[in-house]
Amino acid sequence: MEWSSSLYLWSTGFAFAWGALWGSFFNVVIYRLPAGLSVITPPSHCPHCKTRLRAYHNVPVLGWLFLRGKCATCRAPISVRYPLVELLTAVLSAALWLRLASPDAGFDPLAAIAPFGLLFLFLGSLIVITFIDIDYRIIPHEITLPLLALGMVSSLVNVSVTGVGWKESVLGALVGGGIIWLIIQVYFWLRKVEGMGGGDFVMMAMLGAWLGYASILFILFAASLQGTVAAVVLYVSGKSLPQPAIPGPGWGGSESEPDPPDPGSVAQPGLPDGGFRSMELPFGPFLALAGLEWLFFEPWIRTTVYALYGG
Repeated sequence: MEWSSSLYLWSTGFAFAWGALWGSFFNVVIYRLPAGLSVITPPSHCPHCKTRLRAYHNVPVLGWLFLRGKCATCRAPISVRYPLVELLTAVLSAALWLRLASPDAGFDPLAAIAPFGLLFLFLGSLIVITFIDIDYRIIPHEITLPLLALGMVSSLVNVSVTGVGWKESVLGALVGGGIIWLIIQVYFWLRKVEGMGGGDFVMMAMLGAWLGYASILFILFAASLQGTVAAVVLYVSGKSLPQPAIPGPGWGGSESEPDPPDPGSVAQPGLPDGGFRSMELPFGPFLALAGLEWLFFEPWIRTTVYALYGG
């Protein structure tokens, strides 16, 4: 089947809408999963007055604009982060479709559907992990472990789905997770405190399973560099991230439902007593960012690295 310009345009628009709809669900997961709540029931409601949202209130991005960022019943503010997550997911979904189904990629449009579906699941997991880690400093195994297994199984069943062979996938998981595990052990041995948690270890293994062992060094370098830049910016501005919220009962918290953090929280003034070296910054968002950079820009990254170091 050959692409026509109209089919290409409409399918990209569908991918954008698909991403926006799932972005709305990702907001639910980000809010409820750490709180130990079901992501299915009850239906979406205002966290302040508990009023159930009407269908048109749930329209991604537009619903927030229609409500002017406030609950229709109690007028409590609705964080701008909700439409931003929806918009981010929509843009990345459309970009993923363009990457896979572009005529330049040599893909039959029907053949691009399976890779798109699986890679969208991977992409979505990175979005959810990012915001949960920012809010709670936790990377949920409920997301990373199934995605780790799915990445390896997908590569084993059909290499064309992820573009990574099963040997590359398994080796990527082992090398990626192994390096983070080693860093955790060495850091603890040197400073007698944990520098990273087990969630980072499993997340890096997940990234290696989906993107292959060739991505590992870039992801570690890019994540560390971008994390350092973010830390310097916060330090210079005299700010730090809000304190992490307390997870729900399924996460070792109390039996009562916690109050998840306000997604609109901004950085607060003040630095830890130890200064720059003692700043706490979640590493998961930077691993996710580096993974997305490899997913979308792998050919350019390989070409650039070869040009710089390959002669």
